[in-house]
Amino acid sequence: MEGVVLVVPLLRTLYRPQPVIPKDDQFYRECLRDIAQHGLWGQVYQLLVGSGQLENVPSFFRQQITEKHQQVLTQNLFLRIHQERILRLFDSHALDVIPLKGPWFAERYFGEIGARSSSDIDLVVRKEHLSKAIAHLRALGFHGPADYNPIHFHCIMYRFLEESNIPLNVELHWGVVIERTATQDVSQLWDTASVRRGYTHVKELSVQQTFYSICLHGSNHKMDSLKYVLDVTQLIYRNGDELDYKKLAEQASADKTYRRVFMVLERAYSMFPGLDEQKPLSLYGTSRLSNLSKRWHSPLLVLDDWHLRSSYLRNRIWPGKDVALWYIRHDTKSTVRNVYFAFYRYRLRHFIQRLTGRHADQGNRY
Repeated sequence: MEGVVLVVPLLRTLYRPQPVIPKDDQFYRECLRDIAQHGLWGQVYQLLVGSGQLENVPSFFRQQITEKHQQVLTQNLFLRIHQERILRLFDSHALDVIPLKGPWFAERYFGEIGARSSSDIDLVVRKEHLSKAIAHLRALGFHGPADYNPIHFHCIMYRFLEESNIPLNVELHWGVVIERTATQDVSQLWDTASVRRGYTHVKELSVQQTFYSICLHGSNHKMDSLKYVLDVTQLIYRNGDELDYKKLAEQASADKTYRRVFMVLERAYSMFPGLDEQKPLSLYGTSRLSNLSKRWHSPLLVLDDWHLRSSYLRNRIWPGKDVALWYIRHDTKSTVRNVYFAFYRYRLRHFIQRLTGRHADQGNRY
């Protein structure tokens, strides 16, 4: 995570019961750079409001962060309107669905719908109902799935709206982690979810499962933004009494996601030492995993056992045809017959690009 310099001490202060914030204008100018880089407008605004410090920051800082928060609020209200429309449709067709992150998450765990920015709508559906969910979204004018990745755990539906040139994306998830890198039991998400008031088939994750899914979401992104750290930190400060680390460790161990979850928590606790006073980090096996979170870009270290690591290596060297075809999906000359020739040509080209310092497509990594 690059570029986080001054904003972290400010955030640490705002999480304390009686924060004492800096007065130096240059400090806040540097903070604005970090906040913009990591998309923290809503979170920082809400922390300032919640701690009663909004009026104590310099006027230029207060004005910019208030304006940006309003933009986040408008965007999230827009997403909530369309999300509710989709949820009503799914509910009327008896299709079970769980919203992930998004406006509900911001409202419940940050205290206000504009306190955590969202760019799309994330919904969990049962894997056996995926085709039905896709059909219902198509009935609402959505297209897709777009560039469906066979190794992933979601597909993307999209629609261009009259009021915007930017497509509205809906991610349909059937899990929260890449299937070939874990053995996740998704049934736990469903079994512990509660029915949302006013619905019959729309459900909400429990606090425990929300925390688990947020940890995995951050690990999927290699914790490359401070906003993922703040998601975890906020849940611990706000709902720490409802979190059971022993159950978290047991579930993560069974799902073979333990290392990822611990790495996320280690990152949060190292950046926000006050978390240890709020809820001490006591997961088994932590001593031998110390400082592992610095190695996000070493996939073999992230995986929990040698079976998963060998499977990862095998699929990297010789992937299935469906995976290879997805990697070279923009190559109009590739076919099932020449898929591996085209795939290894693609790999070689990107290897040369890395060696020569040219930009390689990062979107095709897994």
